[in-house]
Amino acid sequence: MIKVNLLDYAKQYVESMHTEEVTDLQIFGLVASLVACVFLAIYAAQLKKFLKGELALKKRYYYGGQMNRDTPIV
Repeated sequence: MIKVNLLDYAKQYVESMHTEEVTDLQIFGLVASLVACVFLAIYAAQLKKFLKGELALKKRYYYGGQMNRDTPIV
């Protein structure tokens, strides 16, 4: 029976892997991208909540059929 030790296999794989150095600018870019994604997700959720909640109750916006048709067009 063949036994495979996954821990030794993983250690050997990591040691043989060629890695490159990561610059500070790359780390900053990755963190800034993650923060931007989180901000946009929160903004989208709040915008959806606002549009479905408050604006759905208010019918004061013009949708095209509300013009007074008795007045002449100048």
